[in-house]
Amino acid sequence: MLRGMRERSRVLENRQALCDKWTEYCLGCRRSYLARHWGISGLLASVDYRLGVSRLIDAVMDRDLRWHMITCESHRELVADCLRAED
Repeated sequence: MLRGMRERSRVLENRQALCDKWTEYCLGCRRSYLARHWGISGLLASVDYRLGVSRLIDAVMDRDLRWHMITCESHRELVADCLRAED
């Protein structure tokens, strides 16, 4: 346990090492995160893992538009409120 804490402390002291670890983490969870983003879970998630449907959807969607929707405060707020809204 202490060895793990020392390793994490070492990474936190080095900005480049922290960025590298974050990138590694993002790449590791990218597939499952994108699948959940597109509403794929449960049994569909196991099918998606084999076929890569979420990666295909992600590849054809407008990345600039999605980026703008999460970085622009007004659009981010709109998306959040739409997801919270009841039918």
